This record gives sequence, C-alpha cells and structure tokens, in this order.
Amino acid sequence: QVNTVSSEESLALPEIQWGKDLEIGYISTAPLVVDGIIIVKGGGDSNLKINSTIIAYRADNGSEIWRSDFKESIYNFEISPLLLVRSASSSCSPNLDLIVTGWTSGSVTAHDLRTGTLVWEINSSAPSWGITGGGVEIEGRIIWPTETGIIELCASDGNILNQYEDPEIRTYRANIGYWFSYENDSMTIRGFLQGTEKGQILTYDLNLTLINKFEIPKISNLSGLWKIRSTPVMYQFSSESSNLTTLLTHLQGQDESRLVHLNWTDNLTPLLIESYILGPGSAISDAGQENFLWGSSTEILKFSITNFGEIEETFRWNVSDVTGEIKPILIGNITGYCFPQNNAEGSWYITT
Repeated sequence: QVNTVSSEESLALPEIQWGKDLEIGYISTAPLVVDGIIIVKGGGDSNLKINSTIIAYRADNGSEIWRSDFKESIYNFEISPLLLVRSASSSCSPNLDLIVTGWTSGSVTAHDLRTGTLVWEINSSAPSWGITGGGVEIEGRIIWPTETGIIELCASDGNILNQYEDPEIRTYRANIGYWFSYENDSMTIRGFLQGTEKGQILTYDLNLTLINKFEIPKISNLSGLWKIRSTPVMYQFSSESSNLTTLLTHLQGQDESRLVHLNWTDNLTPLLIESYILGPGSAISDAGQENFLWGSSTEILKFSITNFGEIEETFRWNVSDVTGEIKPILIGNITGYCFPQNNAEGSWYITT
C-alpha cells in the first residue's frame, strides 16, 4: 500500500512478480528500468571475493540477460547512479544505447545496454572515495562529477573533451546541476553547477572552465562545517514587476541540514532569501533535474514558489532513515516518488 498525505485513498502497488537474491553486495544506487530491462549495480563483497557487478534482467520474468564485473572497486559500496545514453546522430552520440556510470576507483564506464559489453572506460583522480555522484548527457556529451572536479566525455568513445580538476576539491554524492540563463521566457544552458564537501557551489561554463566558487554557508550566515551532497537547482520566477532567478541547494551539517534559497538574478554573488531547517542527511534528486521535493533523514518536504518568489511549504512528512536517490514511480496513472530508507529492511517511503 502507498499511504498518501492528503485525503486521497491509499493506492495499491502491483503484486510482486519475481524476486532475486543477487549476491553482489550492497545495492546502494537505484536500479535503472528501460525497454523492458532492469539494470542493477552492486558494490561487491571483498570478504566473499565478489566483484562489483552490473546485472541486467528481463523485467517480465526476471531471467538474467547479462552481467559485467568491475574488478577495480575496493570499498564494497558503489553509489554513482546509472545513466542511459541513447544512440543518436550527433557527432559524439554512440551508435548503440549505453549504460554509463562512475566508480569509487575514479573510473567512468560505458556498457552496451543490450549485451553488457564494456564499450569504453576512462580514469580520474580518486584520492579518497572516487566517483560517487551522477551526471548528465547533452547530445552525446557526458558531463560527470569526479571526486576532485568535473569531466566531459564523448559518449561514442569515452574521449575526454574537457576537464577541470583541483586537488583541494572533494565531492561526494553531489550530482551535477544545470546553470541556466533566462531571456524572453526562453531558457539556455550556460554551464553546470556542482556542490562540494566544503559547502561550496562551483559554476562552470560549457567548456568546464571554473567561473565562480560560492561559499554557501557564509552567504547563508551559518558557522561550522557544511557539505553539499545533493543536486543544486535553479528556478526562475516572473511577475509583472520583476524577474527573479533563484538557486536552491541543500546544506548538510552535523546534526541538521538547511534548504537554502538564494537570489541569483544578476549571476554575481547570490544573496540569501530564506532557509529551512531540516533534519540531518539529505536525499538526492537526479542530476540536472528541477526538484520540488527535498528530503532529510527525518522528513520529506514538498514546496512551491509563491507569486513573490518565496518558498511555500505544501507539506512536511515526518519519516526516518531517508537517504539516497529520489526516484519517480508510476502508480496506475498517478506519478509518485520513492524515498529510500537506509536500514536493514531496505524499504521505501512513497508519496504522491
């Protein structure tokens, strides 16, 4: 059952059709479901001599289609998301559908969706925990976070097109966000946003040249240690009197987190509009996604933007142990969202 937070009747999920004991260690990133195929990524178990593995199953009956081991992982957890890159005619687009992901070794790999064959692999700096976040794809160009920066790859062959690296940077589970400009109600991608373990937002142009480094805790009048382990999101609010471009990010502290709303209209230093106090930890929306749902380990928050460009809370749902990736789910003809729980049962909260 899916318990709704309004007066709607609870929604029934479909019956379980099949189940698998995968024996590939912890599954710490969401499965990818595409074209009747379910792709699952596991972190392996060095004690049992099990490698990190990607497995593809038929969605209708659970039969295994392919599996591909990744032998370079040493941490027994792999949390960089899986990204589907479709074949297309752009210069960097692949001629077959690919599954792209990052690894704690610092590698980014691409596998053939249909066969699991490794198409290419590149390596990046991994001084501590390697790649743990997710990226985006634009016309065959893959933009992916590394532990110490950001990289742009050609999807067809893995060729490195652009890269920014700084040994002082550390990123963890911080997915790439889009940096937009808005003119005459049209939106243009100017570059990319990235959070760091020091609570910074880094802005890059389309060639991955670092443009700005914003100290979000300082801008938000916060002291102490804060981290950004989520996807930065830009919004535009328009009214008869003004156009307001805002930046939303989730700061993670030691005992609490803050949803911070910043005025970024002039693309100079953002100014604090408001911040919401949430519990510790942070749930993570997909890279490049606009998000009106945010979560900490203790609550889920849904909001809208008011006519004055401010956050208006729609509901706040008290939960427990929420962490990881926020994913959409279709329940009948209703779109809901899954919030995974980090506990032994491996359960989810689902909200509509």
